[in-house]
Amino acid sequence: MDPNDVRMRDVIAELERVLAMPEGASDLRGYTRYYSESSSGRLQGIFILDGDGGVHIVPPEKLPRIFDGGCSVVRLEYEMPTKQVVSISCAGSA
Repeated sequence: MDPNDVRMRDVIAELERVLAMPEGASDLRGYTRYYSESSSGRLQGIFILDGDGGVHIVPPEKLPRIFDGGCSVVRLEYEMPTKQVVSISCAGSA
């Protein structure tokens, strides 16, 4: 396993222990979570409610691009150095 993946998994595990989901969203464990580190060092996440509940670390260009879906899709931006959630919200509705 890539040492970067180990570091990212540790960051993600720590984040998910304390993460508050947005109003209207389901429990975190019901979402498949895709995470990527941006060039600015922020952790970006896309959570898709599909019952899988797995975690995937992907390059930025492989993050799912979903623009609607309400709270079946949750977007996250997390500042890793300061351990602060910059934003977490449900996707829009078409």
